[in-house]
Amino acid sequence: MRTKQELIAKMVAINPIGRLLTPREAAALVAFLASEESRYITGQVLHVNGGIFQGRWVVRTTASDPLCPRATGHGVYQEAC
Repeated sequence: MRTKQELIAKMVAINPIGRLLTPREAAALVAFLASEESRYITGQVLHVNGGIFQGRWVVRTTASDPLCPRATGHGVYQEAC
């Protein structure tokens, strides 16, 4: 099993932006979506992930690794764990 620090390092390494989302960035998104400025946005899924998806689907390898859970049909990154 990987440590928390190893998991964070893995997420940073595979993220095209090269870092994790900050609480301030998450709060800014929530504030925008709760505002009148977002009133025309309906029925959308926003992937706030720094570009990890980029239209690719996952290759999940092990159920014991939190970053590689058993395949459920949802996409994440295309990289072996």
